[in-house]
Order: sequence, then C-alpha cells, then structure tokens
Amino acid sequence: MMQNKSLLGFFYGLGSVILWGSFYIVGRVLFGNHTVAPVFFTFLRFFLASLFLLIVLAVQGKLPEIKRALQQDFWLFFWLFAQAFAGHFIPY
Repeated sequence: MMQNKSLLGFFYGLGSVILWGSFYIVGRVLFGNHTVAPVFFTFLRFFLASLFLLIVLAVQGKLPEIKRALQQDFWLFFWLFAQAFAGHFIPY
C-alpha cells in the first residue's frame, strides 16, 4: 500500500513538473508575438496555480485549516508573500 502512495506521489510530482514546465514553451510563443507582457503572464501562472490548489484543498475539506493558519500567523504569511513577490518581480 505504501508503495502505491509513493508511486502516486511521484506521478503527481511528475505531472506538476510537466504542466509548470510547459508554461515556458507557451510563454516563448506568446512573448515571441509580443501579445502578452511577461509580468502579466507570470501573474496569470501563479494565479492559476493558486486557484487549482484552493480547489484541491476545498475538495479535501482542508480550507478551515488554511483559514485558521492564516489567522494565527497572518504577518508571517504576509512577510513571506512580500519577499516572494519582490524577489520575483524586481528583476523585471
């Protein structure tokens, strides 16, 4: 049973790598035509990933745990978000 869960986790990870990595190719096509700004495309990428994760958490019934964690450690989450946002968008 444990081997099946490990294998399932491996395929989930592989799927996320393939999907996340395919954005690079799609981005190259879009940037080559100058139809989408790189910053907007990056925002869209993270927004869609966050939306997908929220849907998965809602299906699993774990949203109350996320809400409780955000309430208890709001400033920690805010500080981590600010660092990630600045670290990602400053090079642009």
